[in-house]
Amino acid sequence: MDILSRQYAFLNFDELLAKIVDYVLRSVFSERFVFSVWTYLEMAASIEPLDIARKPEAFEACLKNLFGPAAEHLEKFILKCLCQALGIKIELEESYKFSDVISE
Repeated sequence: MDILSRQYAFLNFDELLAKIVDYVLRSVFSERFVFSVWTYLEMAASIEPLDIARKPEAFEACLKNLFGPAAEHLEKFILKCLCQALGIKIELEESYKFSDVISE
């Protein structure tokens, strides 16, 4: 069991996804910028961390608004970390949608 799996072993899916998104954002951006991203999500789309699993389309749209084409790289990183934490493998098709994968 790797570190992500152990760290998140007792969370429900909503909590797990929120933690993974926060982990990815903090891995890529500064603390101040991550705070700005969470603030934007809350203000622009009423998305709090635990809402991501229930509102994946809105979260995906916000990422695209914030990061443009780079949002796809963040989405893939989030999905990779999520699958690692869940101990599953996933093959993303070229035309995958983040929100569809999360909904499944």
